[in-house]
Amino acid sequence: MSGSIGKFKISNVLRPILALAAAQKIPVVLEATSPRSRDVYRHLGFEVVEELRVGVEVVCRDGYFSDGGHGVVVWLMVFE
Repeated sequence: MSGSIGKFKISNVLRPILALAAAQKIPVVLEATSPRSRDVYRHLGFEVVEELRVGVEVVCRDGYFSDGGHGVVVWLMVFE
């Protein structure tokens, strides 16, 4: 599974940060904003702490303003 920013894989960016955080026993917290990014972060060792739906009645699933919208789902994730 790969998440990429341009031609850089997100795993190449995060792995050194996660190694440093683990060595210093510092948790890393992020939010995933799509099922694909959630799965990439899980693959890197993050765990889902909570699933949230924000913007209900204000935005649609894509984050655009929409009266009565479904809202946007985000996943709060932690790496320890």
